[in-house]
Amino acid sequence: MTVADTPFISPIQRAHPGGFFWTVNRARRIQAILDVAGRVKKLVVIAGSESEACDVSERLTLLGLPVLLASKPRHSYRSARFEASARSAIVTTSEFASQNGPVQAPITIHLRPPFSSRNYVKRLRSSVSAVHLTFVIPEDEQRASTLRSALSPDLDGLSNDVIDLDDVIDLTTADHVASIEPARRRFAFRNENSS
Repeated sequence: MTVADTPFISPIQRAHPGGFFWTVNRARRIQAILDVAGRVKKLVVIAGSESEACDVSERLTLLGLPVLLASKPRHSYRSARFEASARSAIVTTSEFASQNGPVQAPITIHLRPPFSSRNYVKRLRSSVSAVHLTFVIPEDEQRASTLRSALSPDLDGLSNDVIDLDDVIDLTTADHVASIEPARRRFAFRNENSS
């Protein structure tokens, strides 16, 4: 049974070119990571804290996924183990990735959405991937909705589009990386010299 067949998982929503939000029950996140890892082979997982990164790293390792934990200054994501392994993941925090990055992999998974679009953009710059897939647990739905509209206001009408995980995974073979178009100015500047 794949993660797509399990309950408490919603359709995937596009947030911006190469960026997707996926509402997943907190208990299903590890299985969802394993499902993605089985299809992509290399991925980056960005946790919200060092303790969460350690916990996720341990759980994935126990389930058979080779994992490199990179969340403390002594850790290094440029390990030969990650490069040589046929199927592996780097589990890190956004702070570590931005200080030591950029990290590169076909897909980056964010365990939770950040609190602002500015932090999200930092994450995109610190982890260069064709796809950024952000898990949205039920209590983060309002934050994700606000973030999604800030990232790409033009996509508001597409919120009900159903995107399959296979369609998202297919994007990882492209040469482009996920990006956010510059935000449009919502209010015109007032010219001080005009009357």
